[in-house]
Parts: sequence; structure tokens; C-alpha cells
Amino acid sequence: MSLGALLNRPLLPYRLSSSILLTTSMVAAAVMCGCATPYRPADGGKGYTESQISSNEFAVGFQGNGQTSLEDVYDFALLRTADTVLEHGARFFAVVDATNTSSMRSYMARQRYYAGTMAPGGFGIPAVTGYFVDVQEPKVDFKPGTLLRIKCFTEKPAKPFTYDAAELRQTLRSKHKLRS
Repeated sequence: MSLGALLNRPLLPYRLSSSILLTTSMVAAAVMCGCATPYRPADGGKGYTESQISSNEFAVGFQGNGQTSLEDVYDFALLRTADTVLEHGARFFAVVDATNTSSMRSYMARQRYYAGTMAPGGFGIPAVTGYFVDVQEPKVDFKPGTLLRIKCFTEKPAKPFTYDAAELRQTLRSKHKLRS
């Protein structure tokens, strides 16, 4: 076999190398794929919080992690608000203030890759040689969050705009496939 043919030959048979590549890709994707913050009480700074301000006012918040969408953060804050309102015997609520509690930090992501090549080796056996390549890439870690100050009502007032807590809870639980 010529040197050119040896250098152009795959290092591993096609079936083996493609299955290794597929397995490695799946493992890497599973490791790199985090999970978004679920609808739950705050734990480690992520999840929902609530505090009673007065007999009919509450502060309800939700803080997500880097995999939680801003839409989910708003939905979960409203869902916790609806749950809180109903738990306290009211039916309607108005959001009187909303505060963005999101955080963001930039950092450099560092990765090391091995760039391997085939080279002629001793006794006609090809040898693998290569070098490491270090790559740095700027990244942003964004953790969305919101804090709502709400006022509860037992009857629907003419003003301000109010949510029907029971209806909103049912809609959001269905949207996020949560049990009632």
C-alpha cells in the first residue's frame, strides 16, 4: 500500500469510528445539557419565593437558572401568585409592581481539542501524531428572575386590571404540564 493511501485511510473502520463519534456526541450533549429550574419552592436561590406584606398584599418571585427561559420565569411567578391568592381565600389579583431580578455575568469558556493526523510510522504502520489546541470563547451566563408585588381581591374590581387566579392557574398548569 502506498504512503498516500495510508495517510488517506480512516484511523478506525467506518462503522466503529462512526459509532464512537455518535456515542461521544450523545454523552457530550447530555453532560452539556442542563435542566431549567422547575416550578418549586426556592432552593439554592432558584425557584419561587413569597412573603406577605399586608392582609391582601404579597411579594411573589421566581428566579431561574441559565437554562430557564424568561417566559417560564414570568409564567412561574404568575402561577405561584395565583396559588398564593387562592390559598388566602381571594379570587382575583392585580400586579401593582414588577421588579426585574435577573442577573448576568460574562466569562471566558475554555476548551481543549486534540488535532490528530496520520503520519508514516515504522515498519509501514501509520502513526497518529497531533497537537492540542486551546480555544477561548467569551460567554454570558444569564439567570432570569422577577419579583411581583400583588394585591388580592375577593370580588372583581372595576379597576385596576385583575387576573382571575383560578383561571390563570389552570391555564399555566396546563401549559407547563403540571399537576393541579
